[in-house]
Amino acid sequence: MEAGCGGGSRRKRRHRLRERRSVATAEAGVAAAKAGESRSGMPLRNLETAWSAIWPSGGGCSARGEGEEASTSRLRSSGGGFLERELLHHIHSPEGPEKGVASAPLGTPGSRGKRAEIPMQIREGSRRAAPAAGALRSPMSAMMLAMFATMASFYVAGRLWQDAQNRVYLIKELDRRTGQGQSAISVDDTLKVVACRQQGKRLASLEMELAAAKQAGFVGKYTSETNTTLSKKPLIVIGIMTSFGRKNYRDAVRKSWLPTGSMLKKLEEEKGIVVRFIVGRSANRGDTFDREIDDENRSTKDFLILDDHIESDEELPTKTKSFFANAAETFDAAFYAKVNDDIYINVDTLSEMLQTHWDKPRVYLGCMKSGEVFSESTHKWYEPDWWKFGDGKSYFRHASGEMFVISRAIAQFISINRSVLRTYAHDDVSVGSWMIGLAVKHVNEAKLCCSSWPSVRRDVLSSVMNRNANTVC
Repeated sequence: MEAGCGGGSRRKRRHRLRERRSVATAEAGVAAAKAGESRSGMPLRNLETAWSAIWPSGGGCSARGEGEEASTSRLRSSGGGFLERELLHHIHSPEGPEKGVASAPLGTPGSRGKRAEIPMQIREGSRRAAPAAGALRSPMSAMMLAMFATMASFYVAGRLWQDAQNRVYLIKELDRRTGQGQSAISVDDTLKVVACRQQGKRLASLEMELAAAKQAGFVGKYTSETNTTLSKKPLIVIGIMTSFGRKNYRDAVRKSWLPTGSMLKKLEEEKGIVVRFIVGRSANRGDTFDREIDDENRSTKDFLILDDHIESDEELPTKTKSFFANAAETFDAAFYAKVNDDIYINVDTLSEMLQTHWDKPRVYLGCMKSGEVFSESTHKWYEPDWWKFGDGKSYFRHASGEMFVISRAIAQFISINRSVLRTYAHDDVSVGSWMIGLAVKHVNEAKLCCSSWPSVRRDVLSSVMNRNANTVC
């Protein structure tokens, strides 16, 4: 059996340990209740219950014998000044402890149940304080969501505005170019505007490259020195197709209708007619053929040498294309003519005829014909691409190859698109094929229906020079 109040030291140590635990539990309860009151605004109550938890009830050796002052001194000595004030204030206040909480006196059997309620009240105070912290965090989350929603709205509105502006720009640009007001823009119109922009960028890029090339010392084929001998814009540039070993034909032309020396310059200055023999280079660059042409040109100064063309009878269509391209880059003339080196030309009649075609921006003049397409490989005029001309085996309308004339716009087109223009077995057919897809005025000019010289003999040359002056050739 247990001893009385004066029992052994074991009971005293157990009693002191229980006191320390009770004091610590009461302090924690008051602190939690204080925190709950400051956050939630609820009153601090049930402090008498916290006071009764300091001293265990039951047993002979309880704290009742020590009295209320001894309990207060213990709280003060243990550093519980705040706890003491709160407990004393609520216990001795007129209102008294809360009903149903401290009604049982200390030391009764019911007080042990009251002490068990303290931890539950502490936890309830903590739970009441938790919603207050959540209430502080929830406005911040709502503010962040509102900010993100606002930014997303601005982004979507900006994209819609940008699309609308692009659409308005395309409509205005199309109206400016076509002069027609439209309520909507079609896919074709959009592609046209995009193509125009790409062409503008390409033109700007080419201008930058040209400026860089000029700074590096490169110059174009057409310079101010090229036409220093011309007092006015040339009327026509006549290219006489010749080749190696045909010097006698060139001499016949010079003796018949082409002046030489100072008379050639006078023809260019007074009548605006520029005449040049057209020849390419040898496959063996710098051989005897090339040297003969260079020596002849130094003496007569009436050649236009195509450095980018290899001279060959099979490459006459390519040679004709190269001539028109180089002539358009070198001379700013109104017309360009291709002539064989066995044709006689009346330059006065040619000049008068061309005066009637000044008003045609794209004109194609010649003796128009449509010959048969030969599919036999052994034939003189064999056409390897005969199957492209249909079952009728007949060429489309084109000018005869002895002589034909084109305007400057067509020559510039050939110069720009020389790398993609298709050629056939004959030069006149090739040029005629280029005209089919263009808005070109075909003129069947009877004065350009020429016949070649069968051979270069004095009697033939004399008869040619005495032809009717009403014909060009």
